[in-house]
Amino acid sequence: ISVQTRANRILQLLAVIRVFAPERDWDWLKHRYNRLALIAKDQREQRPLTIFSGDILDRAFKALNEVRRMGLAPDFAAAIEYRNWLMVAALMFTSLRRHNFSSLSIERHLRRNDREWCIEISAKDAKQKKAIKMPVPTVLHSHFQFYFGHVWTLMSCSWSDFRYRRTLSGVT
Repeated sequence: ISVQTRANRILQLLAVIRVFAPERDWDWLKHRYNRLALIAKDQREQRPLTIFSGDILDRAFKALNEVRRMGLAPDFAAAIEYRNWLMVAALMFTSLRRHNFSSLSIERHLRRNDREWCIEISAKDAKQKKAIKMPVPTVLHSHFQFYFGHVWTLMSCSWSDFRYRRTLSGVT
């Protein structure tokens, strides 16, 4: 029997007992009902579903691979979407703090050595005041190459065009 059913039965019993024996102290039964009612309420409250990092990563890779397979649409929104999914995937693989990850700069923090991408954060920018140097997992290398080969170029051209159009319209 569920907790809510037990609480309801006690409340019904309490109502009947108070009619037959109103002179008696039934507070103990009322406390029992209150306790069960609170437990039942807590059990009823929907908790948000836990989303595991593997599920997020799977979705990110599906989106990234789909764009690479179908080709990047030549618009700014598609470039932003690819960049965002790449950031999600990179965040899942790196153990960077939110502040460090959000302040990553392509030429200052993200570098490519001979065959490897690497994230380097100086000691002054790290919370523990120790420099952070970590390789980007190889599973992301092809996505980074696609990003820098197609997406980044499109984004910089689109952003320049956007700023140029704003300047022409008198909005700065």
